[in-house]
Parts: sequence; structure tokens; C-alpha cells
Amino acid sequence: MAISYSYSIAEPDSSSMLLGTMIDAVTSRITTKSFLIGDIFDLFELSLAFSSLTTTGTTGAATLAGGVLNIPQYSGMPYKMYTVLLTQSGGTAPAKTVLYDDVSGTIEFVRTAVGTYTCTITGVDTFTSAWYAITDNRFSLGVNQNYMVINKTASNVITIYTYKAGALSDGLLLNTPLEIKIF
Repeated sequence: MAISYSYSIAEPDSSSMLLGTMIDAVTSRITTKSFLIGDIFDLFELSLAFSSLTTTGTTGAATLAGGVLNIPQYSGMPYKMYTVLLTQSGGTAPAKTVLYDDVSGTIEFVRTAVGTYTCTITGVDTFTSAWYAITDNRFSLGVNQNYMVINKTASNVITIYTYKAGALSDGLLLNTPLEIKIF
């Protein structure tokens, strides 16, 4: 028996040979044989080949039948999504950096009072089924007790409240992520 790492490293091609074991299909005998790399590759290529690729339906799993790979088509997510980073200071409305928007309507942010900001969504078919989340990346319940609250306050309005030491306060949104999904 030789030590495999004592041999030099080769750069094989399809005509190079490998040493391996083969099981006889009839006798189940295991024998040591030499194999061409190209022949091994052909075995994999043959088992992965299909004659055509089609897409069918809108649901279900991909199937392989008669050499045809059928992959279902999906229309996308069952909701529209809006993802934004909000930054606010002083008496101004939150500035937004839109990360993703496939909502067909208009989304506007307004400062309505100290620490109170509305997000009004107009021009969408429906806003009755919505999911929304805001991440408090600067808030804590420590000494200053900074926190925020987000509520749906009208049929097309989400209101964000920011608090510092228990009182509504401006200047607490700094690249704060907000995500809205409309179903």
C-alpha cells in the first residue's frame, strides 16, 4: 500500500484515470478497476440530462417526467411591501430612505406633534389587511427609558410615537427601519 500524499499532484483531464472499486451487477463482487474521468462525468451527465424545460401551473413541486422537467411558475409574494429607514430631528417630518417599494400607492410621512409622526398610504386597492413593524435600533428601557409605539390609527394611517424618559420627544429616529406589508 502506498501513502497517497507521497505522489505529486496532477492536473487531470477527461482522459486521466482514477483507481476505484466496481461492484459487479450480477455477482455483487467488488473489484478494483481503473476509470476514465470522462466516463465518470458522462455517467453524471446522463443521469442529470432532460430533454426540455417547461413551466406549468402556479403551485406545486417541480417534476421530471419523460425527460421533461416541469417547474411551476409563481406569481410572487401574496402581499405588497414597503421598507424604509426613517430619520427625524427638530420639528421636521421624518426623512425617508426607501430600501424597497412595490406598493402601487403613495406613502407620506408627516410630523403631527412632538414625537408623533403619521404614515399615510393612499392609492392602494386595500389597506384593511396590513402588517407593519418598526425596529427600535436606538431605544432602551434603561435610565432614559426610550421607546416607541406604532399603531394603525385610521383606515390608511399608521402613527409612530417616540418617547424619551416617558415623554413624547423628537429626534429619536435615526436610520430606524420600518416595514409595511399590505395583503
